[in-house]
Amino acid sequence: MRLIRCVAVAMFLLMLLPSLSMASMQESNAASGRENSILVSELFISPNNLVSNETSQNVYGAVDWNADGEYGKYSDQFIEIWNSGSTPVDVSDWQLSVTSGSPPCQLAWNTSIPADGRISVFSADSGIILSYFDGDTVTISDDSGSAMDSMSFPAKDSWYGDSYIEDNDGQLRKVSPTPGWGPEGSGSDVALNIVKCYNIPDPVSNDAYLLKGRVVTMDGENNVLNQGNVMIRDGMISGVWSDAGTIPSGVDLTNVPIIETNGTIYPGLIDLHNHMHYNHIPLWDFEVHLNANQKSA
Repeated sequence: MRLIRCVAVAMFLLMLLPSLSMASMQESNAASGRENSILVSELFISPNNLVSNETSQNVYGAVDWNADGEYGKYSDQFIEIWNSGSTPVDVSDWQLSVTSGSPPCQLAWNTSIPADGRISVFSADSGIILSYFDGDTVTISDDSGSAMDSMSFPAKDSWYGDSYIEDNDGQLRKVSPTPGWGPEGSGSDVALNIVKCYNIPDPVSNDAYLLKGRVVTMDGENNVLNQGNVMIRDGMISGVWSDAGTIPSGVDLTNVPIIETNGTIYPGLIDLHNHMHYNHIPLWDFEVHLNANQKSA
């Protein structure tokens, strides 16, 4: 009897396996579709310039894509991101990074790309400089740090006034720029859907740095170093001393950058009163709810 029950259960599970496998496959495909819907769709490397600074003749067809009054400058470089999916995707806090040396940046809060929509991120709003001479790879990663898509271009290859896109086979093509409106766009002479991307501070990008200021050592009621030093190496405090004192043994100041804080430093203290998370997220880009007479500088 027990054997019959075991056989029946085994047969039932075997019948379930195809449907479970199909559901798992559909789930996997759906996840894959979500991951692949956000793409680096266009890169603009080499803006055109006017014929000279002494004439208004625009013989090279220069376009001030981000309308900042500058022609032929790095500020007009842009990265376009496309949501190729059928539903909106919230890309707030997603990151753009490049291989040429510019620091990564984090897309502004409340940034959502509609289905088949595009956003354009300019160098002027991100600090990312795309390298004509070295070539580059641009990668977009989600807010967990997982790379979603990337596009690369070779060194000394881009043409003035043209941008790169990839065709269906992944091959690069040079085309007229269409920042924020895509290949089927309206032919606008300015970029659409410009989004800011805030530089991500990396306090341990240098091996070490020295903070100078008024240091409250917290090891005695009146122990304050008015001209003090706090040495940081590999993200940890390695020494605290006064200008009038002796540098602690083991502290190496060779080629260490010095940061004059002009403030008060509490080494090792976590100040729970102030909002420390403001140091780790982008500035809030919003309109002050005051009239013109009430706004201060």
